[in-house]
Amino acid sequence: MFNIGAGPPEGFWVHSVAESKSYLFLTLSSFKRPKIFALFDKESGKIELSTIADFDSRGNQVFLKNDLDFLADFPVFSKSEGHIFYSGECLYSVLEAKYFSETYGKATEESKNSSEYLRNMRPVFGSVNEFSNPVIMRVYLKQNTKAGLFEKIGNR
Repeated sequence: MFNIGAGPPEGFWVHSVAESKSYLFLTLSSFKRPKIFALFDKESGKIELSTIADFDSRGNQVFLKNDLDFLADFPVFSKSEGHIFYSGECLYSVLEAKYFSETYGKATEESKNSSEYLRNMRPVFGSVNEFSNPVIMRVYLKQNTKAGLFEKIGNR
């Protein structure tokens, strides 16, 4: 597949791709350079690129902003392989229970009560701790007219 006589190739290849009505998500891999997460907004034509090195170094994760309930941000792809899981205008991911419980515990009472769903899930979310099973998150994608769908997040 690759001629490695002069060392690993410098170019990128598409590692994972997902396409929704409004967006195209790509993870690009390289032997010599950091992975890249790319987001193409079909309506505006805007492309956002960021190397994985710009994000949380705890597992090379990229997170989408959570502007629905402002609780836990959404890890876009699996941290070990970089695969994007997409179906029916939704992205799916697994969030470590430890991170979810820390984030939920720090949320304001206003955030925890901001929707009927969160109020109904309060007993469940409140009981998640670092020893719980991972949390599966599903994100419904929407058209974003504001700057930046994903956010660079430092160490948490």
